[in-house]
Amino acid sequence: MRSRTKIILAIFTLLFSACSEDWALKEETFTISKENSEWVPTRLDDETFFMIDNSGITQGYQVESEYYYLDKSWGGFLGLNTHMTFTEYRSREYGATYNFDYSISIRASTDEIYGDQIRVQVGNTAFSYDLKQGIIYSLELNFFNQSYLQTTEGFEAEVQIESVCEILDSFVIGEDTYYEVLHFQLHDTPEKWSDYTVTEIYVAKGIGLIKFKLNTDICYTRTYPLN
Repeated sequence: MRSRTKIILAIFTLLFSACSEDWALKEETFTISKENSEWVPTRLDDETFFMIDNSGITQGYQVESEYYYLDKSWGGFLGLNTHMTFTEYRSREYGATYNFDYSISIRASTDEIYGDQIRVQVGNTAFSYDLKQGIIYSLELNFFNQSYLQTTEGFEAEVQIESVCEILDSFVIGEDTYYEVLHFQLHDTPEKWSDYTVTEIYVAKGIGLIKFKLNTDICYTRTYPLN
């Protein structure tokens, strides 16, 4: 009788532990590839940088927040945690002197169909890009939002995102050459753009924002720190 009681207590203990978010029958950790992690700079000398526009007006960018963590999620059956995942995430957010704050983040892939996914925002224009699929799967504007559904067979959407993004081998600004540059071009709902809508964004791997363009054709390009 005592042995049966011990067995029952052991089962309840196991079930109680399984219901806890800190325990699961199976655990997986998904990390950002070393190559892709370079899209989000971590250097101390990149915590401040400057952009200059066509008229020679300069504004500064300063890191306001920086995050690194393993995002935890879990799934279960009949109260049992059967599967727990930890997904690597990194981000940096910069405040601008006048306007057009900038942020960049990257999240590890959790499925072999998809790649690590990067999100970039400048001002009110933000997009998310799958580095393996080579596709913008989410676009966020102050007047338009569209996201694709991630399925086991790939992205699905009722409305297609017209904006495009590609990775350039190199890009030249003045006397500086940047390598592996993410180039975004906004094409969705141009009839709703304002003068201050950001229509092009250039982000260099390992460096960050190097250029962006407004609907008025005003361009901001990266410059050296001011003394």
